[in-house]
Amino acid sequence: RTGPENYGPAYDQTRQLINKYALPGQRIEVMCGESGYSTAWPGIDEEMQGKYLARLFLFDVWSNVPLTIWYDWHDDGSNPKDEESHYGIVRYDYHAGAAHVYDPKPAYDAAQTYFHELAGYRFKERVKTESADNYVLTFTKDANECLVAWTTAPAAHEVKIPAPDGAYRVTSDDGKKRTVVQAVNGAITLTLDGGPQYMNRQ
Repeated sequence: RTGPENYGPAYDQTRQLINKYALPGQRIEVMCGESGYSTAWPGIDEEMQGKYLARLFLFDVWSNVPLTIWYDWHDDGSNPKDEESHYGIVRYDYHAGAAHVYDPKPAYDAAQTYFHELAGYRFKERVKTESADNYVLTFTKDANECLVAWTTAPAAHEVKIPAPDGAYRVTSDDGKKRTVVQAVNGAITLTLDGGPQYMNRQ
């Protein structure tokens, strides 16, 4: 029930087992077949669930996990105490005839933002920062580059992210906030928290 970055050791252990028991020349990938966070869990509200969704997909890309399946699409019930009912990225109630038959949770917005901001991009590398708690990933598409940054540290803090000088559009993890920052002297100064921020050069 902690952040998805804690999956790292399990991925490593699984790969060690595969290497030990696979046939010679056999290649078996590690996939994330089902993972999610219930908003009925203590400490996991809807906002945190959304941040964890984006971080799971990003962490798995960095970890060379080619397939990630999020559990669940749709809440299975409305009982606030039933953990199993609240893994969805949309709420349980169905609105017949409405433009959106289900009400989206922040995790829905986080998924939309992730796929919109990184459509057509390929992962390049993780940028080294002063703390291992900080994640800065670089994605490229043709001559374009997108930086995605967040932290697992308990408190938000300011970091300097290496980047070519110029203006960058910064999009929040839910896609609802967009600002412009300047990279000066080869670095962007940005306050990181638990929600991934997407930086595209203008």
